[in-house]
Amino acid sequence: MAAKSVTYVGTGGAPDRAITGVGFQPTFMMVGLGLQSCRGTNWTASRLHNVTVGADTAVLVSIDTDGFTVTLALNALGTTYYAVCFGGDNDVEAGEYTGDATDNREITTTMDPEMVWVLHDDGAVATGLIHTVNMGVDVTMNFYGNLAAAGVADYIQTFGTGKFTVGATMNALNKKYGWVAFRASAAHVVGSYAGDGTNPRTFTVNTPANIEYAFTKAYTSGAVGAASRVKDHISGQSVPHPNNVQAGAILDFSTSESYTTHASLRTNSASHSYDRWTYS
Repeated sequence: MAAKSVTYVGTGGAPDRAITGVGFQPTFMMVGLGLQSCRGTNWTASRLHNVTVGADTAVLVSIDTDGFTVTLALNALGTTYYAVCFGGDNDVEAGEYTGDATDNREITTTMDPEMVWVLHDDGAVATGLIHTVNMGVDVTMNFYGNLAAAGVADYIQTFGTGKFTVGATMNALNKKYGWVAFRASAAHVVGSYAGDGTNPRTFTVNTPANIEYAFTKAYTSGAVGAASRVKDHISGQSVPHPNNVQAGAILDFSTSESYTTHASLRTNSASHSYDRWTYS
């Protein structure tokens, strides 16, 4: 799987602005000060991962052959924006389904997923739900704040051969759900760790190229929101979801195959255990 981090400075004004130079057509991407605006191919709209109402009102307009197009909401004059794009191969797939109110619903994919994210337009629960192979059956975490910090049931339930299964909570009648699935690959490393309180703490991952994006979130009781970092963030800077850019979470990408974290609740508290993943 190819991942590409992108940075651009807003120019302000209308019309919509095309951001190019990614090098491939993204299958899935996130953009914004908090990487909060998301879109996948075959989605009818972009969605937000960090609020309870997932619809993203025409902020991320489209995915294009060499990048993406944004409105003024993601192009304010002089503001620096960050994005990360995934695609360029068969290791990531995106799609959309309409809820039918059934439980244990199977969503077909062309791969055997290692990780799935689902973003939705259902205002009843927070959007941006995540399930990985390291989680137990019927356990899901979310991007936003403390909700589902210890995992919740009846959202993304299981993985299977060419499919994943969602529960009724992730399948409300006539609601739209956008999903993205990642298969196991050398460029996509999924793992977990117990925090030890050291500062800084370095993790080495076996990736074939420079790390473009890293994400970590505690899944034990009392944990706070997640943290992520793209390659273009300055040293010591990352995104503490659901907020904007801030120092002191994922500190740096030290070499092509390692990154360092801070002894904070978000990334390496001795009181918590964490899931993590990196992309190159």
